[in-house]
Amino acid sequence: MTLNSRPENVVVARLCDDTIEAIRAATTAQVAKGGFSLHMGEALRATEKSQVFSAQDDKAKPLIVKRHSQRRGFASELLAYRLLEGSIHIPRVHYIDESAQVMVLSKYDPCAFNDSGSRYRVFQALGRVHGRASARVRESRLSHLACREITLGEAHRWWRSTPELAQYYQHLAQSARLASEHVALGDLGPGHILDSGQGIRFCDLETFAMGQPSELDLIALLQLPSRNDDAEQMTKAYFDARQEVCAPSRSFQEFLASLERLSYLIAPQVNLK
Repeated sequence: MTLNSRPENVVVARLCDDTIEAIRAATTAQVAKGGFSLHMGEALRATEKSQVFSAQDDKAKPLIVKRHSQRRGFASELLAYRLLEGSIHIPRVHYIDESAQVMVLSKYDPCAFNDSGSRYRVFQALGRVHGRASARVRESRLSHLACREITLGEAHRWWRSTPELAQYYQHLAQSARLASEHVALGDLGPGHILDSGQGIRFCDLETFAMGQPSELDLIALLQLPSRNDDAEQMTKAYFDARQEVCAPSRSFQEFLASLERLSYLIAPQVNLK
C-alpha cells in the first residue's frame, strides 16, 4: 500500500487469507439474508478499516461489495450516498445493510483522466456533487449539524494544527450560512476518481464530511498531475457547475480568495494566478 500524505492515515497490513475468507462468507450470508442475490468474487482490497470485493448479480453485471469494519467510515460513506442519491457522479447503490455495514455498488472500469479535457470535466463533476449535497443539507435543515461537527473538532488534526486554519473553522462554526455550503469528499487521490467513458465517478466516500471546507477538495484536484496549469479556469468550471445545482452565497471572487488563502496554508505550490 502507498503512504498517504496525511499524517492521520496509518498504513495497515493486509488481512490474512483466513480472515478475508471469513469476512467474505459472513458478507455473502448477510446480503443473502437481506434478499439480494450476489456472487462474490475476489478481494480487491482488505485492511483493518474495510474490505472490498468484486461481485456479480444473477445477470453477470459487475458489482463492488464493500464491508466497513469501523463505524465512522461507514457512517460517513452512508451520509454521502444519502445526500447524493441520484447523482450520476457517484456509484449507484444497489443494496445497503446498516447493521452489517455492507454496501453493494455498481462497478465502473476506470480510464485515464490526465488530459486537460477530461480534467475539466472532473472539476465540473465535483461542482455538481458539492452543489447537490449542499442543496440537500439546506432542504433537510442540517446546517446546524455541520456547525456542530466543526465545534466538536471533527476536522482532521492536521487542519487544526495551523492557527490560521483553526481560525477559519471558528468562522465557519459561527456562520450557519457558510457551514451549510461546506461539504467535502475528503480523499480525492487519482484512485478515487473514475472516468468510465460514461462520465466522471467519485468512489470510496468514507471520508465524506459536512462542515469541512469544500475548497480542500479543489486543492486536492489542483495538485493532480496535468498538462493544463490554468487553475483559475478549472476553479471557474467547478464554481459554475456548482452554481447550476445550488447557488452559493459567495461570489466567484470571494470563493477564489478563500481558496487562495487555504491553498497558501496547505499547498503553496498551487498557483491560482
